[in-house]
Amino acid sequence: MRRCAAIVAGWLLVAGQASAAGLHLPTTARQWAGLVLAGALYVVFQGLGEWLFSRRRGEAISARRFSPYRIVFGVFAGALLVLAWLALARWLQAL
Repeated sequence: MRRCAAIVAGWLLVAGQASAAGLHLPTTARQWAGLVLAGALYVVFQGLGEWLFSRRRGEAISARRFSPYRIVFGVFAGALLVLAWLALARWLQAL
């Protein structure tokens, strides 16, 4: 939980610095909500990645530390996360 709080605080710090530097400031409440939502989703995806690639789940895929099965699983899971992120971005852009 502390790690998630640190990531959220870091995201808000980066967003604040970007805003202070004058880099394309959000102008509407929806844009600000999207900025905050992106940080929250990053934390969720980071936690999901840690859960998926934990030692316990890795051993369930293959007993060997390095194996083609783990690589295929990682590429597939990563592709699903990227597709989910892109779908969300496209949906938010359409709003």
